Amino acid sequence: MKKIYLIILIIFLTGCTNYNDISNIAVVSSIGISVNGNNYNVYVKVLSSNQENEENIYIKTCTTIDECFNNLSTELMKRLYLTHMDLLILSNNLVKDNYNQIFNFFLNEKSSRGSFTTIIVEHIDNKILETNTTDIKNMLSLSLSTNGITTDITLTDIIKDILNYKISYVPFIKTQNTINVKGYKTIYDENKILTNEESLAINIIKNNIKTFQITIDKNVYKLEQCYTINKVHNDNIEINFYCKYYGNNKSDKNNIENYLTKIITSFTQNNKNNYFEYLLYKYGRNNNIKYNVNINIDYKPNIGGEIFE
Repeated sequence: MKKIYLIILIIFLTGCTNYNDISNIAVVSSIGISVNGNNYNVYVKVLSSNQENEENIYIKTCTTIDECFNNLSTELMKRLYLTHMDLLILSNNLVKDNYNQIFNFFLNEKSSRGSFTTIIVEHIDNKILETNTTDIKNMLSLSLSTNGITTDITLTDIIKDILNYKISYVPFIKTQNTINVKGYKTIYDENKILTNEESLAINIIKNNIKTFQITIDKNVYKLEQCYTINKVHNDNIEINFYCKYYGNNKSDKNNIENYLTKIITSFTQNNKNNYFEYLLYKYGRNNNIKYNVNINIDYKPNIGGEIFE
């Protein structure tokens, strides 16, 4: 059914009305890219033309990404079609020059939309390639709502971040034993895996969080209706984070506020390559940047299972 649906979409998007034209297209669902010395290893998952819902994984090793795709297209005797691609998997060992070539490839590829989920993994293997993209997106969504450490990001989002701030925060996923979300990795001008607390801090700063849970001294607190307002005054940056907390103890409010203030302050002090500072540098304001962090938790008592506003 999936194959039929994609073929119908291709007909409308490409204007193909002849089955022979359709049969010359290989529909790509996901791509993985890693490097080994001076070579790229490119993994391409293609929807099979023989059986419904079956996908085949092809691996090519070349000196450029374009060469790998040209070789695969020649082998399949089909044009690779990326319009319905929904996942890009990048290996942990990529550097700035690799990213430049990857970005250029997708920007120059006419059938690419750039709206696919993008993740970084320790190493690319069959386990991550065979994982359904929906499952990965669900893991990212669950991670954001339960501990606030990642959010779904597309290649277009990454390129925009790098053009504006020279840095982007990409979800980092571990694949050893089980597949799980570990937080963010910063890419381009630096390559650094963030801790859970640093990942939470950047999501708060970028206003990505609406509802999430935090654990402080083994106590779990659920925060709701969250939002962030950032203000810039010359070289001073003010980060204001607001949430509602429904609980049984008003003293929890202070614990939450102190904890969040601590992790955001620590992030701004220890991660100078953050998008605030790049934005200020861009406009020539780079002297003694100072941060003011304001956490406002609106406590609402939860008595006997009932919430009192």
